[in-house]
Amino acid sequence: MPRPPKRPPNRADGRYEIQRSFKKHTGIDKRKSFYSWESFEDCERQAKEYEAMLIAHRLVGDTLVSREAKFKEWAVQWLEKYKEGKVKASTYSETYERTVYDYLIPHFGEMRIDSILPVDILDFISKQKNKYSASTMKKMRLCLNSIFETAIENDLCRKNPVKRVPFESNIESNKKRTYTQAEVDIIYAFCDTHPSGIYIRILLELGLRCSELCGLKWGDIDYTARSVHIQRATTTVNYRAVTAKPKSKSSNRKLPLSSELLTNLNNNKGEPDEFILSSTKVKGKPLTPLDFSSSRYKTFFKDLNKHLLEEHQKRLQSDNNAVLTTIDELTPHELRHTCGTLLYARTKDIFAVSKYLGHSSIDVTTKLYVHDSADLLRTNLGIK
Repeated sequence: MPRPPKRPPNRADGRYEIQRSFKKHTGIDKRKSFYSWESFEDCERQAKEYEAMLIAHRLVGDTLVSREAKFKEWAVQWLEKYKEGKVKASTYSETYERTVYDYLIPHFGEMRIDSILPVDILDFISKQKNKYSASTMKKMRLCLNSIFETAIENDLCRKNPVKRVPFESNIESNKKRTYTQAEVDIIYAFCDTHPSGIYIRILLELGLRCSELCGLKWGDIDYTARSVHIQRATTTVNYRAVTAKPKSKSSNRKLPLSSELLTNLNNNKGEPDEFILSSTKVKGKPLTPLDFSSSRYKTFFKDLNKHLLEEHQKRLQSDNNAVLTTIDELTPHELRHTCGTLLYARTKDIFAVSKYLGHSSIDVTTKLYVHDSADLLRTNLGIK
């Protein structure tokens, strides 16, 4: 029986080419090409030799360096394979995804991952340390270090250029701002007349994280027990609203409701499975913290100061010395700081405040949420 005719080359330059994936050895879903001037069989032989070399290098713990992978290619795969679904949705979004796409890929994206040296990392740091806080720089280092460590494991580079490079920031940590009780009283008074007032009051009175507010449903409120159950949080992952368990075990908590807040909630009551803070674009879907803070939250404080200006103009008609009152727009999380600060000032009970805010450690409450003034310390310590 005659042998079948030899297949012609499949490339315009007269060479044979095959592509094979070695994902099971490298963890990278990328096909590698093998070429030959002789035949497809010769290409197959090269592919088998390459696979044998991969196996041998892995067995002896050596690395086989690929000269093809760009930083952005591996960074995206690192997110998908090592982080997405392995950590909480909020952690993935804020700590990993945002850091990679906003800071790392714009700088290192087109560079070959095996060509990045410690001097390149130092150059990156010099451009970031005057713009970003120590906590943001810490996230950058965390991601970069893991990206290179896993790249070494997958034969994409030989050394980790981040290993001995310090990440420092020249930006001083922002002092946490809070409202005074007098300012809170002004805000509460306006809450009763504004469409978004109930959300602001929930943040201020209950000290919720913005993600916890966005995850709150009407069914979480127990009108008989006068309490609310904080048991979920809504965050943004891949530009979509994702609702899951709250930040930690201690974040799942039941909080008492004041008569005023309970009345406000009862007057606006919706269906048990309906989100209190619902999206106006997609029925039944929660609003994300970013959407809330950039729309309804900002509108509230803009309208509040407009109202205060109008009240001031009315007072000027009878009092030329009337002073204009304004309320700065703090961030939603600073409303949480305000809640913790005022609770501690009123109760002096750090344990109760920690439990109320849902912290896993009293140290967190003390360092981040309790802002003692000199006058408060004087009163607490009995100094005259």
